[in-house]
Amino acid sequence: MCSECQFEHQKQTSGDQIVPINILIKMMEEKIQQYHLNDHNYIMNKEKNFFTKIEEIKQGLDLILRNSSILIEEIKKEDNWYLDLLQQNPLECTQENINNIAYIFYNSKELQRRQNQKDLIVKIYESKLNLVCKYFKRLMVILGDQIYQNKKQAFDNKILQGPLLLGLKHGEYFQIGAMKFDEKAGLWKDEGKQLFRSIQNLKWLFQTTQFQYEIKSQGQIIYLKDGTILGEENRDKMVPSLNNVFINRNLEQVKHLSWIGQYKQNYQKQGKWIPIWRGENLEAGGTYNVEGIKEGQWKELSSNYCDFCKVFYVGEYIKGKKVGKWNINFEEQIIEGGFYNQIEMKQGKWTELGDSFWNQSQIFFIGEYKKGLKVGNWNINYRYHKLYDQKRIGGGYFSQNGEKTGEWIELHPNFFVSKISSCQVTFHGTYQNGIKIGEWLAIFQEFSNSEERIIGRGFYNKNGLKIGKWIDVVDKFWIFCQVTEVGEYNEGRRIKNWEIQTSKFKNENNSKIGGGSYQEDAGLKIGQWSELHENFFENCDVIYSGEYKNGIRVGKWIIKQKQKNLEKYKKIGGGTYNQDGQKVGKWIDLFENFSEYSIKQSSEYQVFFIGEYQMGRKIGRWNISVVQLNNTHLENYGGGFYNERGLKVGTWVELHETNCANRYSENSFNIIYAGVYQEGKKIGRWDTKYREEEQDCFQLMQGKSQTIEEAVVIIKMEQKQGSGLSQILILKINKAEIGFQRVNMNQEQEKDHLQREIAQSKMIDCQEIYLFLNLQLIQPSVGNISHL
Repeated sequence: MCSECQFEHQKQTSGDQIVPINILIKMMEEKIQQYHLNDHNYIMNKEKNFFTKIEEIKQGLDLILRNSSILIEEIKKEDNWYLDLLQQNPLECTQENINNIAYIFYNSKELQRRQNQKDLIVKIYESKLNLVCKYFKRLMVILGDQIYQNKKQAFDNKILQGPLLLGLKHGEYFQIGAMKFDEKAGLWKDEGKQLFRSIQNLKWLFQTTQFQYEIKSQGQIIYLKDGTILGEENRDKMVPSLNNVFINRNLEQVKHLSWIGQYKQNYQKQGKWIPIWRGENLEAGGTYNVEGIKEGQWKELSSNYCDFCKVFYVGEYIKGKKVGKWNINFEEQIIEGGFYNQIEMKQGKWTELGDSFWNQSQIFFIGEYKKGLKVGNWNINYRYHKLYDQKRIGGGYFSQNGEKTGEWIELHPNFFVSKISSCQVTFHGTYQNGIKIGEWLAIFQEFSNSEERIIGRGFYNKNGLKIGKWIDVVDKFWIFCQVTEVGEYNEGRRIKNWEIQTSKFKNENNSKIGGGSYQEDAGLKIGQWSELHENFFENCDVIYSGEYKNGIRVGKWIIKQKQKNLEKYKKIGGGTYNQDGQKVGKWIDLFENFSEYSIKQSSEYQVFFIGEYQMGRKIGRWNISVVQLNNTHLENYGGGFYNERGLKVGTWVELHETNCANRYSENSFNIIYAGVYQEGKKIGRWDTKYREEEQDCFQLMQGKSQTIEEAVVIIKMEQKQGSGLSQILILKINKAEIGFQRVNMNQEQEKDHLQREIAQSKMIDCQEIYLFLNLQLIQPSVGNISHL
């Protein structure tokens, strides 16, 4: 390029990264030769030799030939892709291909990794050929099994069920994703957690939810949910394998957390990195040294960090290892953590947070470490609020080998406590050498002053496997979802018939609401089943009914609901699964947080999504519709289009994620968003609109481009003589006060509200103004907000 162009580009790119066009073309040709991209004989000669030997064997080996060629075709396909890329004229390339070429040169390990894969295939072929010669009579048994298997394997905290080709995981893995040359490829399904506001009591709760992720070859991780890209991350280049990439299952962080920092030429992090939450600098993070390793003082975010779990870990790194004293910072309160020795082993007394710690589940584990192992007595403590004292609710003893032993009290994974809802479930039983044995009980206490009652029980054998009759407590159990599953285990596998039971009150007997059968050998669901909605609770009494074959949903499935004023379940939705368990054809799906109380409180409307699936992906037009209870008329509330990849495209009208009314409120608002998607991403202007219950038309509440806009609700307390405290809620946008509400409280509420709410501010999106705490704010005119 000319000197002027080079000067201009050096403002953005250092001079040593600028390559003249003739040299770049030469470098591209060298890459083709270096990695044999135009020499298919490198692998095909081995293939021919292998096939020549195989064809001498009888017809029974045809299956081996077909499965072997799959890997060869994949290699040739990828070689051709690189060959076509590096044979292009850089001056005529698209920007995407220029980026791919640049990635190859500044990440030299990419082609080397592929070369290693090809070499591995060659070695595998040669080793199998030796087996053919040496064990001819046993070939069908030995080689056939090694080339193609369909196995279940533990992988990434899941059980993968899928094919092995030549010993490599390669192909579709049941209901999860696909493997390619032993590495993840394409879209993968997973479960994460997100916040939602319970319609039952307006409390924010964590819920598990389905999402997808895709790991690109250049290292990007794309997170998706229902055709929308939630966020993108660059994977840690210090992690060599795509299978070991960290997947963030905290979807609040995926949506709202970003980092500011620099990368080196090889895409390694260097220098200062700072976390940004909802556009705000968290004054945290730390420094990476020249080798891309953490060094010096760091303030790290908890894996649970979100608006209701502002937890940081503060301490020092030396050459990438935690050393010395590390403390916990929770909502500006410092909690003593413990010490790491020089090889990052925990030592001495430690206070650790529970895996699901947040402001409604403040769980602490307190005990001692020796050489990185937990030893002696460990207490499990709980507190309701940071100003309250901790209370012991569980724990037990660790041996000198770090194994649980003796009597233990453990917590339900969804354990939390609030004033009007809870999941105070504990498990009581015995450990022997780190293994659960004998009888274990599940005990539930609805409120702190309520009686405890046994809601689950069963036996473990000496190997820690469940046996005999069990009453299991579901993972999503809480006071408004008191669901248990009753049936029989054999060596840890469910067998025969199982019932799903529920109880709404402590004096009410459990009633059967679902269930089905398991195979006795594999423990897979078979035959007719009735299962609960993912977020089942007393106002979402919804079940799915249909057939399983070998653990896969097939055929017609019906969604049914029992409303409070009806005795029987009523069909409200459903559709068809193909033989691979994928949704196909027309479906009527439910709103994720479907409830008997949705959209309009007094009219009791419910939300449905209506459209078509193709091979498990939504395609074409999907409508968001609402229907009034005891009525069949559907009102179109919005919707839009999905492309062939299942991504949202074009104009969309969507509901607010907590778009519902609360049965205790006097007023409710309907809030919708209107704008444009491009390949799953929101672009351009998006408007927020609302309407009151008595109105037919939506009014503009807010119009903005896709940048973060925030409002603040400031909570203040004032003393009023003779009437306790008055809580004042002030709404500000861009520091301008636009409304307030005064809420009186009686003496019983005084202490709790003072301790929990005083001096706290709550940052929220403008889109949530009319939902936050269901405020009866003095509303400004629409014009006062629409300019934001």
